[in-house]
Amino acid sequence: MFATNTPPALYIRKRLRANSFVSNLYYRLHLDNLPALLGAHFYIVSLDQVISKYLPNAKEDEKNRVRDDIRHCYLKYKISPTEYFLFNFRELSPSDRDEYLSDKVIYMTMGKFVGRKLHDTQLEDKFGFYRIAKDYFRREVMLVSSEKDFKKFEEFATRVRDIIIKPNSSACGYGITVEHFSGRDMVTSVFNDMMNKGQDYIVEELIHQSDRLASWNQSSVNTVRISSFFNGKDFSILCPFIRMGRRGAIVDNGGQGGLYAAIDAQTGKIVTDGKDELCNVYQEHPDSHIVFKGWQVPQWEELVELTKKIHGLFPKHKYVGWDFAHTKDGWVLIEGNWGEFIAQQSTMERGYKKEFMQLLNA
Repeated sequence: MFATNTPPALYIRKRLRANSFVSNLYYRLHLDNLPALLGAHFYIVSLDQVISKYLPNAKEDEKNRVRDDIRHCYLKYKISPTEYFLFNFRELSPSDRDEYLSDKVIYMTMGKFVGRKLHDTQLEDKFGFYRIAKDYFRREVMLVSSEKDFKKFEEFATRVRDIIIKPNSSACGYGITVEHFSGRDMVTSVFNDMMNKGQDYIVEELIHQSDRLASWNQSSVNTVRISSFFNGKDFSILCPFIRMGRRGAIVDNGGQGGLYAAIDAQTGKIVTDGKDELCNVYQEHPDSHIVFKGWQVPQWEELVELTKKIHGLFPKHKYVGWDFAHTKDGWVLIEGNWGEFIAQQSTMERGYKKEFMQLLNA
């Protein structure tokens, strides 16, 4: 089931991509190339916005060269404009460029392996994901999808008090709010705001992270992403990483100003400097001044074993990227997705397409 409050255009798009025949035909006919090939207005506008973000002082002739190269890289490597800059494609040879794994390639490949319908219902739908893996959330969760949910929401909010509200199908930290309830009037106001936006929301008890993870940044829940591969017998993880927010931020996502750094899969130690999505590199967190390289993630072996147990609940998904938070009682699950290899490849300054495909086909 798709979210009941999904906007009509998005609902139709999801239904179409969930159909295996339509989805496979779309990519087989290279219809995803048309906006770049034809220079569609919305594509050029978004492309120019990214170029202005990363090359604010570039002259027009340089912007034109970069614009043409980005379009070429999308058509040949499926690299997005943002990935182009974060992977430093301007400086790479064609053979080096071909080593990088794009978000688009992940979704195209997984769509063939698994199908987008299963992705949309078990991963993108956050409450659908929760119903499968709720034993590992270790906190209360509810879905708000209609006016009928007010009484349940009121009871939940006044009892739990500190909650986090997420659009049920959001990504990259967009649309997330944290609320601290002190009375019924506030409950009514927040609920009406959700209803006015016409979306389904997943409402969760706020995670209180451990002092160890909170030391990076107090205002955000700082997380570890583990990309795991499981074929029912063999289990592997590929280039995990840690994310942390900046002072005052409530999310740690790179797209929302957060920082990230790669973790050694064997030891759980950070092995790179930190980086943000403006390509800035940090030896230490600019707010907490903790040095990135050498920092030990707590209870690393327990986290790897936990990931394996959770992946077993999703046997049809050979690959999933899992987000975890650390509390005083240990690791808790946040979400799972097919999402990106941007942070890993950006910080390690190398592509992981070969390893990804090998593990997926093992």
